[in-house]
Amino acid sequence: MIVESWAIIPVVAIVMWGLVQIFRLRSRTLGRGRTAALPPDDAGLRPEVDDLRRRVMELEERQDFTERMLTRGGPSGRAD
Repeated sequence: MIVESWAIIPVVAIVMWGLVQIFRLRSRTLGRGRTAALPPDDAGLRPEVDDLRRRVMELEERQDFTERMLTRGGPSGRAD
């Protein structure tokens, strides 16, 4: 029995889609196991994160000050 070539295309597409899904699931499972075995390196990042928090707080204070100056109309406090 000879099968038309156009009839095979959907079957091949479905099989390929299934294989892709299996490989994705397998790679996620393998990836999770590999990263779980590594110890977290938080100690090296902690000072950097603290420094970034401090800088963001300073920037927020400067922005608040600038917004207050702009709403007042300048350093003298008068709206022109």
